[in-house]
Amino acid sequence: MNIYIEKLKTEYSPELLPFTFNQTGMLYDDSNYILFWEDKESCGKVGFHVENKTIFMQSCLVDFYDKDTFKKIIKYIFKTLRPKAIECHYSLFNFFYNLHSDHNYSIELPSNFNELLLREDRKKRYNLKRERRILFEMGVSFRELLACEFENAVKIFFAQKRVTHNRDWGLSPNDFLKWLNITNIYVLEKNGDFIAFAMSDEHFKKVIFEQTSYDIKWKKYSPGSVIYLCFLEKMIEKGYSEIFLGGGRHEYKKMLGSREDFTFNGEISRHYIVKGFYNFIHGIASKAKHIFVKVENKK
Repeated sequence: MNIYIEKLKTEYSPELLPFTFNQTGMLYDDSNYILFWEDKESCGKVGFHVENKTIFMQSCLVDFYDKDTFKKIIKYIFKTLRPKAIECHYSLFNFFYNLHSDHNYSIELPSNFNELLLREDRKKRYNLKRERRILFEMGVSFRELLACEFENAVKIFFAQKRVTHNRDWGLSPNDFLKWLNITNIYVLEKNGDFIAFAMSDEHFKKVIFEQTSYDIKWKKYSPGSVIYLCFLEKMIEKGYSEIFLGGGRHEYKKMLGSREDFTFNGEISRHYIVKGFYNFIHGIASKAKHIFVKVENKK
């Protein structure tokens, strides 16, 4: 396999890099290195940022390399740039037990909306359609916002999140959009009032469902479920085939034939073999302790 790294001298257009998405809290133009690889069966490139001897991978949730390629890339970076650690987010693979696993959901989309609904039983399909019909009969509509509407929309989104989740990002609307690389915002609205939001990163073929919220005053009409359903229908219309829904145990992420995946997060240490051995032994010890406690409790 041929691998090489190029140091970037100017801002690099994200469209030229096959990132799936960036969840490391950096902007796309924060990449100051780009790594290329190629062999007989595949080729690709990925950007990363180096700061204080730590490398932040711009994205690991990609399907253009396999586990063996991922290991070769990590080893090459350590050998060439000699960082103290490589920080990975949403990696499809672990690396010598250095990363911890998380649950995430994805949903593959069919070619039409009716096929998507048929993944649920008759009663569930009826309820989903009924929830949406009730809101639309009340004069609520679904649409995609224009870019010039984003700033005001995010302010309203912030207010909704403070009420429903007591969440405050401490960012300006523009910084929030850049931080999550949000490219599109969809809303349920009535008479100009925003009832619910769905925000996405649509830079690439695999869409990222970034954020959602709703006005608590409309809770009994299930606006969260309705906008999620409308969002999926829109993604099918746009020709997308897969949505990454992220983590959490929310019920809406489990319906319509979604898939639960393991992804891996954390730091890969320069001394990854030593750290991996420690984590492996620690994991066995924790499982043994858990079994021992269960046995003792049964006595």
